[in-house]
Amino acid sequence: MINCRPSIISPIQIVEAYEKAKPNFQKSKCKVCKTQELSHSWDIDLASMAEKVGGEIATLYLAAYANPVLEAHATFASAMSRTYSHGEKFIYDHSPSTTSIDSSIFHAFALMYFLLDMVNGRFSLPFQEQLDELAKLTSKAL
Repeated sequence: MINCRPSIISPIQIVEAYEKAKPNFQKSKCKVCKTQELSHSWDIDLASMAEKVGGEIATLYLAAYANPVLEAHATFASAMSRTYSHGEKFIYDHSPSTTSIDSSIFHAFALMYFLLDMVNGRFSLPFQEQLDELAKLTSKAL
């Protein structure tokens, strides 16, 4: 079990990290005088962000985000994914898709694991042993 002690990262360290990263999230406020301001939103779409991060996050984008969103929204593609023909009739399967549910849960878990692993490495947190144990347990379950 991961033990998240609040004393690992102090509020001062969080503020310092924010101030250090802040210049990376500036946008042009005025092209004439070249003043900048903190951007209030991302300037690229989620797929591009996942691609920029790379690694497992990029490869999980479709299965962990796009497919569940497609299934959750009423679109032509989502309707057709549940429609099949039977003779001369088309049948819409409105029952829950256990395959999609299982896939969504698995990929959500995988995303959380990879993000925890990235944060652990980036901030030199002491959770590598627990993450390794989680990876072993997961591989046994598959």
